[in-house]
Amino acid sequence: MAADAVRRGVVPIALAVGTDGLCRLTYAGFDALQALDPEPCRPFDRDRRGLSLGEGAAALVLETEAHARARGARPQAAVLGWAATSDAHHVTAPHPDGAGALAALRGALAHAFVAPEAVDYVNAHGSGTRQNDAVEVGVLRRVFGRRLGHLPVSSTKSQLGHCLGAAGAVEAVVTVLALREGLLPPTL
Repeated sequence: MAADAVRRGVVPIALAVGTDGLCRLTYAGFDALQALDPEPCRPFDRDRRGLSLGEGAAALVLETEAHARARGARPQAAVLGWAATSDAHHVTAPHPDGAGALAALRGALAHAFVAPEAVDYVNAHGSGTRQNDAVEVGVLRRVFGRRLGHLPVSSTKSQLGHCLGAAGAVEAVVTVLALREGLLPPTL
């Protein structure tokens, strides 16, 4: 939304921030749902048992090219497109057919005018839960087809945990830094 406000000229610069801190209630809730792995999470691993919680914050400065130039900033990345959906299937599990995730991925690519063939890396949601990871792999197969076997895909949640409300911003920053440095983060 901040990127669209900048793109539409509503504002020349915006700060997009994600933050979330852990508390006992949050941890107890995920534990009661049996969604936690007592070991570090293993996204996409056949023996995955759940997620690891993390906490953090990240901020992205989104601005027009002209605004960045005027203040002497060197842009690190561009937000070409985005999409938001909700399948509202279950509090911790996506719909088994992945309709929400599929609509989000296809919508973001369409909004960006980017074909799936032009994607060189996917920082996946990869939470380490049995249902989420299986559905996500199915969605990635539907969007990228046979190319998926040769497309780098990883989940930084194996290193950072699931930062909940901060996850999108944290993982966006990690992805920008990884691409800038030419290093793709592994899934541990």
